[in-house]
Amino acid sequence: MNRTLLLSGTAIISVLATTPLMAGSIGTGNNMNVSLSGEVRFQAHTGSQDKDSSVRQTGFKTDEAELAISASNSAENGFSYGVDIVLNVNTDDTTNGDKVWATVSSDSFGTLQLGDVGGPADNYAIAGEDVMAGRAGFDGELSSIFDFGSTFLGTGNDPISGNATKISYYTPEMNGLQLGMSFTPDAGAAGASFGEKDNNGSYEDIISVAATYSTELSGANFSASVTYEFGENEIATNSSGKALGVGATATFGNYSMGVGYANFYDTGLTASAVSSGQDAGTWYSLGVGYTAASYNVSLGYYHSTVGNGGSVGDSVSKAISIDADTSLADGWTLAANLSFSDAENRGRVSGDDNSGTSVIIYNIWSF
Repeated sequence: MNRTLLLSGTAIISVLATTPLMAGSIGTGNNMNVSLSGEVRFQAHTGSQDKDSSVRQTGFKTDEAELAISASNSAENGFSYGVDIVLNVNTDDTTNGDKVWATVSSDSFGTLQLGDVGGPADNYAIAGEDVMAGRAGFDGELSSIFDFGSTFLGTGNDPISGNATKISYYTPEMNGLQLGMSFTPDAGAAGASFGEKDNNGSYEDIISVAATYSTELSGANFSASVTYEFGENEIATNSSGKALGVGATATFGNYSMGVGYANFYDTGLTASAVSSGQDAGTWYSLGVGYTAASYNVSLGYYHSTVGNGGSVGDSVSKAISIDADTSLADGWTLAANLSFSDAENRGRVSGDDNSGTSVIIYNIWSF
């Protein structure tokens, strides 16, 4: 969820040019100023569903623990430069690093990013969940509690490049308009990746392009974006990858509205699956929110459809989400989610349906 998009186009590039959550300096390195931030989330949840298989219905989770380190400096020619490292520090994390990238930027040049981080399709995405409170319901931990099945699409719109190693460029803001473009040689390559093959079925030569526009009109703030990425599969019998995303938000006073849509076309499918009528699916999300001095509340709706072809009906996932949050103290947020979820023909299996209700309470500590 990229809630910085609600601020302005300038705020977006500011976030890209520095680091998202750098809370305070912890010292000065030999060449750069170093700062540290992080987040820990603890949740309690309960729910009921028709088919719960192995999903625990009542329990606790430390669902996120991350530590972010930023080092930055400025050159005499006006350029800023630095690196960002986001570390996974939860007790069951199997990888050390989440994102690692370097940034070079200036007001006139724009922003260049090098490394393992989401590209324009991720950074510029706008959808209904961006105006929702707390963990934004279906954009949070709902899918880890309610069993949507393997055809649940989630809310991302960069299924091809993800956080693979890439080069990205973002233009300066031009009257509210900003553009971004990235190139990812291999979606399976991140970090050193010296052993990555070019024939193992991942996507290659991926181009991601995006545009976002923000403006203020009669006291209301509007933002809209279009994202698109495409790449070829390394195996000739697999389909090429494509993903289109569009979205918009509007904020007026204490109220906000958001909408988003994504289409994954034939991404991830074999040519034979496509010829049988299958597709990779589409999703859309809607959200409305209200912000007060000490709390936020919202209502959201999510709907995804995956085409199965033949005699199997579409796999459909739906969720209605009611969310709220409040700040208990500096760096400490309490949030809650109530969701009503439904899944039809899960995993492209006819008649494999599920429905249920869940409640999630979050404590979120950020520093």
